[in-house]
Amino acid sequence: MRARPGLWREIVMGRPEKLIDIMKGPLAQFGADLKMVRHRAGTPTYEVMAAETGLSVGALSEAALGESCPSWRTLSAYLRFCGVDPQDWRPRWEMLASAEQRLQAGFPVRREQRQAMLIMDPKNIRTIEDFVLGLWHLRCTSGYPPLKAIASRSNRGISTISTMLAPGRGKLPTLDLLESYLMAFDLPSAKIAEWRSAWYFLMTVERQARTAA
Repeated sequence: MRARPGLWREIVMGRPEKLIDIMKGPLAQFGADLKMVRHRAGTPTYEVMAAETGLSVGALSEAALGESCPSWRTLSAYLRFCGVDPQDWRPRWEMLASAEQRLQAGFPVRREQRQAMLIMDPKNIRTIEDFVLGLWHLRCTSGYPPLKAIASRSNRGISTISTMLAPGRGKLPTLDLLESYLMAFDLPSAKIAEWRSAWYFLMTVERQARTAA
């Protein structure tokens, strides 16, 4: 049977494994890419990988299902067994991992990746892209509440919050929307002031760029 476009099928010893529909989103793509890494390493069985890494067959196989984000420990063992540097995958994993998973993983080994995480603090933000990433990071480090809960607490629509957090949007939210979003997380007034200062800084930069053009 021929797979539909957007589906990734792995063949192991003549038996097809579960299809991954990469159109479902970044988690599905992540799982499909992990399968590809294993395939390029010679498609070792999960039993062999488990014996070498000390992890369970279930944990290793579930890591590549594309349904949930694996722990950093599981991902690192999986990649190392396949001859891949886990740190190359760290930024991508950070975008999918839960707040608890990131806390357990600690800071990245590479200096440039640690610096990228520190940029998410409002005092260090210098671009609109980092501003949006910082707002997303705030949600992640606050237990990743559902958009419905954030919208309810901020008295905003779910689509409004979702659009504001969309990566690559390249546009600042209104100050009123920003403050509503921040208050949904019960931030102290000093931290809200830092976000407000970052917003004013970027708005000034944006206006100056428009004037220069």
